[in-house]
Amino acid sequence: MTYRQFLSELERGNVSSFYLFEGKENYLKKEALNKLKDKIIPRQYEDFNLHFMNANQFTGQEIVEAAYQIPFNNKLQMIVVQEVENFSQNDEETILKYLKNPLNLTCMVFIGEKVDERRKLYKFFKEKGKIVSFNYLKETELLRWIEERVKKEGKVISPEAALQLYQRSGGSIFLLENEINKLICFVHPQEKIDESHIAKICGESPEESIFSLTEAFRKRESKSALYILNKLLLQGKEPLLILSLLKREVRILLRIKLAESKITPLEACRYIFKTKNNYRPFFLKKAKEYIEAAKNFTQHDLLIAHQKMLEVEFLLKRGKKGEVLLPRLLMDIIP
Repeated sequence: MTYRQFLSELERGNVSSFYLFEGKENYLKKEALNKLKDKIIPRQYEDFNLHFMNANQFTGQEIVEAAYQIPFNNKLQMIVVQEVENFSQNDEETILKYLKNPLNLTCMVFIGEKVDERRKLYKFFKEKGKIVSFNYLKETELLRWIEERVKKEGKVISPEAALQLYQRSGGSIFLLENEINKLICFVHPQEKIDESHIAKICGESPEESIFSLTEAFRKRESKSALYILNKLLLQGKEPLLILSLLKREVRILLRIKLAESKITPLEACRYIFKTKNNYRPFFLKKAKEYIEAAKNFTQHDLLIAHQKMLEVEFLLKRGKKGEVLLPRLLMDIIP
């Protein structure tokens, strides 16, 4: 199940005796753990009934013995076992034996980034439907997360401000959380966060410059694009990353160009934002900008640009310098 499906289960009061949390989005894992803890353990009992263990430091037998202990005051207890990838085969067998007949007063959460799907423990959790996957959120999911996080503090954020905040954070939830906290304090007692607040509080990041570069490319603003590119290279931004984002822009514009007379903003959204959900007016507005930008290029322009990018990618992977190749590429494709 996804992170959101897990939260929905909690809201309905459905709590299992065990879960496996997997994936690389550690912020959401922490958030899910806190929500689960708040659901089953009263705050005054946390010191007694919340336990953290590690597969590197405890044997399977020690973990099972902890699970069988009666919680303080006969309340529920929660045991969090981290780095489960490091369980030995014997440890795994011991824990599996417990999980087939768990204590109903204990909720166990096993945590790992990449758990081997071939192992018995993983197969058991999958069969029971108790794997919660924490993958990095896509752009539209992160924008929704920003809105919900701001709403939780009694504020609202405009779609334009949410997008700017996302771009400045580079998609890092840890950075987003920090910036949102600063914005909440800054705008109080006002209710709404808009673009002007983002500009005042959140400093420019390399990620923001990357989005500025792709926008300059779409508009064929060669001088601006070269300035931003050189700035990114001086900041030490990886040339292959910059190139991959420029390639993405070319592919989006080419797909739009191939259907230029027919394509609607809704269809363009699916190329740009990838998800198939309903799109709010802000995203449709962004899609219209892409449709307009596609008019700045011919199909031939975009095909040649893509070919040149593939050639530069090959040279970068052979060790050639991006500081030389990328500016020359931009001058060739948007003279």
